[in-house]
Amino acid sequence: MTVEERKEMLALMQEAIQPINDRLNTVDSRLDKMDSRFDKVDSRFDKVDSRLDKLEQGQTHLELIVENQVDRAIKTIAEGHSILNHKLDEKLALEKRVDTVEHKVAAIEYKLKQA
Repeated sequence: MTVEERKEMLALMQEAIQPINDRLNTVDSRLDKMDSRFDKVDSRFDKVDSRLDKLEQGQTHLELIVENQVDRAIKTIAEGHSILNHKLDEKLALEKRVDTVEHKVAAIEYKLKQA
């Protein structure tokens, strides 16, 4: 095979390969666009993850605040309930003493009327 024949054969092979190269370039371009889109999607997911992390931190903070305030409120209510129970016991004891004194006064008045 002569040099000219080789050159012609090489030219024919390059001509035959050119459509394949063109298709590969098109596919490569599309893959680059897809990579770009995936990068954008990854960026959006990173933002969503960041927002979710912030929400979770905020939720934890709110849970702690609510827990602390509810615990304090329950303790305050319990203390108030205890104080009210003590006052009620004192009032009931006083009413019992008043009833006893009223009965004694009524008995004395009855005796005085009979005498």
